[in-house]
Amino acid sequence: MPACAEQAKTLHPFRLSQTTIPTRLFFALLLLGTTAAFAADLRAIPAQPVAKKKELLFSDDFTGAELGKTWAVVAPTFSVENWALKGTQMRFDAPAMDATPEAKRKPAVKGHQAVIGTEVATKDSVVEFRFRLAGAQSVTAEFDDRQFTGSHYGHICMARIAAKSIILTDQKEGCAKNEIQAMANAPSKKAGRAKLMAGRSATFPLELDAGTWHDFTLETVGDTMRATTDGKPVALLKSPGIAHTTKSKVEFGCMGRDEFLDEIKIWNAEPVKQAITDRRGRGRNLNAEAQRRTGGEICPVLPGLILSPSASPRFNQHGLVPPSMQAAAAGGLP
Repeated sequence: MPACAEQAKTLHPFRLSQTTIPTRLFFALLLLGTTAAFAADLRAIPAQPVAKKKELLFSDDFTGAELGKTWAVVAPTFSVENWALKGTQMRFDAPAMDATPEAKRKPAVKGHQAVIGTEVATKDSVVEFRFRLAGAQSVTAEFDDRQFTGSHYGHICMARIAAKSIILTDQKEGCAKNEIQAMANAPSKKAGRAKLMAGRSATFPLELDAGTWHDFTLETVGDTMRATTDGKPVALLKSPGIAHTTKSKVEFGCMGRDEFLDEIKIWNAEPVKQAITDRRGRGRNLNAEAQRRTGGEICPVLPGLILSPSASPRFNQHGLVPPSMQAAAAGGLP
């Protein structure tokens, strides 16, 4: 089973955990928490891109008869079929089999999704591709750093897209981290492992037709990942491992049989400075004003609140609010 595979098996609805909050924010946050528990509160996802494309680093539209030399199959198998990349998982869980007079003993097999990758060095990036799930359970886009030894196989972060959900994961500080991996098979450490993994992934609902082609974009800038499908924002995660500076490889995975990918493109990128329109309709960079006036930021969930690093209570879970910031009520900017 690959690292973080338990998340692929349990595509749970996105939830906000309980947190201590100031009394004056109680009713607003109660409403927000109720909405998020049932619908993943897509208002928390920026409507506009968080990454600005720079130079194009890689592209492949699979017009050749065979895979290009820039690709390397990590786990079988991939091929080019009808001008698209076809992935088919070949390794599934199987128990060990004792030797018989007709055959040698066979060791147990641990299942693993099909994986293919290309060496493209990035820090901040935009990855785009088209996909059709067809008979597959999910498709993944993942960043690795093979020189990094602090996580399983150098896994850094990934997106997993299924017909009913999308999961964004900080693998470096979450499920693939060596310390957390070592606790996986110890029942007595289950609670401690869950605590270490809190906030390192976020799951949002989707409604995709498995037989239809879809467009997917994954933006990775700083400690933030934002995903869109068919032009609509669908997922957001802020977590420290995402900010790993040497993402040396981009990989794509197929869990199940016969998914298709096409028109894969990878750009270098830089963060976008968000300009927000204030209540008088004037276009202003309120984030910059808030930073200058208070040392904080405008709350991306509740406009009119200034997020201040000096306030005591925390309002944060699954990347909705920057982990370093704390919520304090303010009258908003004029």
